Amino acid sequence: MKYMIGIDSGGTKTEAIVYDLSGKEQQRVVTGFGNMLVDYDQGLANIKAAIQMVLTDRQVADCQLLVLGLAGIDSGGLKEVLMKELAYFQVPLVLLNDGQLAHYALLQGEAGVLVIAGTGSICLGMKQNEWYRVGGWGHLFGDEGSGYYIGKLAIQQALAEYDTQSKYSLLTERLFSYFNLTTTLELVKKAYQLTKDQIAALAKEVAELAHKDPTAAAILTKAGMKLGEEVEKLITKMKLENQLVKIGLNGSVVENNELVRQAFFAYLKNCSFEPEYVQKESSSAKGAYYFYQKNGAEEK
Repeated sequence: MKYMIGIDSGGTKTEAIVYDLSGKEQQRVVTGFGNMLVDYDQGLANIKAAIQMVLTDRQVADCQLLVLGLAGIDSGGLKEVLMKELAYFQVPLVLLNDGQLAHYALLQGEAGVLVIAGTGSICLGMKQNEWYRVGGWGHLFGDEGSGYYIGKLAIQQALAEYDTQSKYSLLTERLFSYFNLTTTLELVKKAYQLTKDQIAALAKEVAELAHKDPTAAAILTKAGMKLGEEVEKLITKMKLENQLVKIGLNGSVVENNELVRQAFFAYLKNCSFEPEYVQKESSSAKGAYYFYQKNGAEEK
């Protein structure tokens, strides 16, 4: 049976899925994280393990294409190195960044915009086989509207209340409880010890309070508007004003947080294009199938 393999390799897991030529899933395996920028050797080992697992008991010659989506693939010569490392498997190979793979999965190879907002954020567009981006510059210089952005605003809110001698909001009290602290100065010390992921995890605490705390609700609304602004910039860059544009949403913040989504939709409603929202129906790994449908088995 002829088949293709899609691999979505991220910061927490590597998911490899085998599809037949009609796009039906045949096998799914999961190994550890695949972000080679975090740990090159372990990330590579997890990717290779996933590939080996799905190729076991299959004819390599029947593999029409393997598409791997990996964060950071465009930086530091990583793509060239990885092509050499994976040549061992002797299958047609395409390397994309993880956002491009998700774009193919959600928009099924068609032109449009993908908004990714989880721990970080980025907006990716494709038109006439050309890629465009806005954002994705990391937590120091970007990640607007992301989980990290929401967590950072929550901490900043607590500091602002301290500076202005305002009554603590429910959100600030939640932060004290969450970290088992009692003062703002303790919170500052703790915040500077947190990783990016730990700050992003505060977005869940903000979301849980939003229905009864206007301060928390305002932060989520601001995040949604920021994501809308990023999309508007991308539409301008792609010259898609006054057109119908497909918009896909990917990531926990923009998929699951209703206040973020409401603010995002409201912002785009007043922009100079008509959005057509596309629902996520499958793993990003299915981008391999849609890539094959559109491009065939071209290696790159």
